[in-house]
Amino acid sequence: MAEKTKKEIEMKRTLAVFTIALLATSGTFAEETTSSAPGPIGIGYQGAMVDGDFANQISLRYAPKPIGGALVFSQMKDDNRDSGDDWELWTLEAKGFYSLIQRENSDFYVGGGLGYLNSDENGYDEDAWTIGALLGVEWYFNELPEVGFNFEVGYKAALTDYEGDDDHALGTYVSVGAHYYF
Repeated sequence: MAEKTKKEIEMKRTLAVFTIALLATSGTFAEETTSSAPGPIGIGYQGAMVDGDFANQISLRYAPKPIGGALVFSQMKDDNRDSGDDWELWTLEAKGFYSLIQRENSDFYVGGGLGYLNSDENGYDEDAWTIGALLGVEWYFNELPEVGFNFEVGYKAALTDYEGDDDHALGTYVSVGAHYYF
């Protein structure tokens, strides 16, 4: 239990340092412009580290201009988790975004999400509802304006018992992705 607490404290410190650095380098809130992405709807891939495990994510995204969102399907799988056990987890999550800073080629946003997860460990199947908060940034390049590259960091918790945990925590996550906008 002490190892998990130490890991959670370290992830929270990382989240705090990233938030301060991102806010310090993002400029002021005064000037707002529209994004250079050609359309508001995009489809893409994100890779995420969720409390030490890697997740593949596919998402349908509505760019934050200033309000946006995403529908994200995520899957994690480990065939030798800690003791040779088979383990698989998938989630389906709806996220909402609000763009705090919009520049010509970038958006800095905050948001939250609600989702559903299913975990299967050695044939034992569990379901839970999740809730989370996030902050992120998405960049576009003048030479390739239809592609957005995003970075998000956040925290996700289960609203119901998950793997017998009374605290319902899933943990922090960091994701990096790219989306093609139509």
